[in-house]
Amino acid sequence: MKKKIVALGLCVVLALSATACGKDDKKKASSGNVGKENTSTSTEKEDKPENHVANMSGTEYKGKVVLPDYKSLTIAESLVKVDEEILKKVDLNVLMAEIADFKNVKKNEGTIKEYDVVNIDYVGKINGATFEGGSAEGYNLGIGSGTFIDGFEEGLIGVETGKTVDLSLKFPDDYQSSDLAGKEVVFTVTVNYILEMTDGFVKDNQDLLRYFLYRYFSKAETVETVAEFRKVVEDGLRVQNIISYSFEKIAEEAEITADETELSNYIKEQSESYREAAEAYGYTFEEYLKNFTYFQTEKELVEYITQVHENMVLMMALAREEGVVATEDDYKAVADSMVFISAGEYEDIASFEVDYPKQTTVDDIIYGNVYYKIADYIKVVPDAEAIIKPEEKETTAQ
Repeated sequence: MKKKIVALGLCVVLALSATACGKDDKKKASSGNVGKENTSTSTEKEDKPENHVANMSGTEYKGKVVLPDYKSLTIAESLVKVDEEILKKVDLNVLMAEIADFKNVKKNEGTIKEYDVVNIDYVGKINGATFEGGSAEGYNLGIGSGTFIDGFEEGLIGVETGKTVDLSLKFPDDYQSSDLAGKEVVFTVTVNYILEMTDGFVKDNQDLLRYFLYRYFSKAETVETVAEFRKVVEDGLRVQNIISYSFEKIAEEAEITADETELSNYIKEQSESYREAAEAYGYTFEEYLKNFTYFQTEKELVEYITQVHENMVLMMALAREEGVVATEDDYKAVADSMVFISAGEYEDIASFEVDYPKQTTVDDIIYGNVYYKIADYIKVVPDAEAIIKPEEKETTAQ
């Protein structure tokens, strides 16, 4: 299975789209990695003519919205500050992408520290015997990514490149493979080198980075240097910090009346995707919700879907107010990056649109543009002078 980029959990908490953020599972992890559980599923989707066309101004909802005075909001500067550790994790996630061309990645020697990306060989043994999926060569691992079982990444901190260490660990009792669950294991790990991003890497992997910037920061931009990449990332993180707090306030103060038919259809459509996933894994609908999502009951799921729908109606009202639209160039940049990252799953944009109708992606692009537009209005001020202050912070980060 192709390895997906490990999610940083930086997508704006509104979870407005499938293309940009997707659904967050309680037990989600990268596929094919030791110690993590793969909960992804896919179903065949019908190709329809409407999948390949879109209103570039966004979906026109029948719901009604009275917008508040969002342009006069202020936010505390302490809420906007970009976390340096998050910036380090950005490089970590990019350099772990197996689809990347690593010929222009700098290979450094040194001692491993947290947030380094290291190339390793490892062999896992239980009672002296190797097991399926427990060994690999030339694997790129982010220290602090949580990709492998507890103790694996931590055990490499302080190890020098070129050295080999034995890590005596234990698989979780609830590990997905009953053959490995609760078993003691020894991983023999050789550290080959530490990876560092270079300008050459950026130039040779623009499709990958364009995907990454859109996936996490709603900016499908082309960058040519490490400095340009990090500037877009830092700006994206700043905008996310602003939106994480301000959008909730805007939504609270807005008067949103959803169209009952549109809402009912959306609830039915979204609920069905969860039911299909449950069936694919052999769970009842209720079991799937409790084990693989943040929802304990169908009622909680419906409440969440309803909120998402209202948020989408609000976002499109803001887009109309601000004259925000998507262009064909915007769409092509995003769709091309999605085709690229699929590693052959999609041959071209048309095949991508079978699973992700053009209108869905266009709406996602508009949502991202609205985020940045709103963030430009909201003034960052000292905490004491702000309307949105730290004490109003909600625990909403994914």
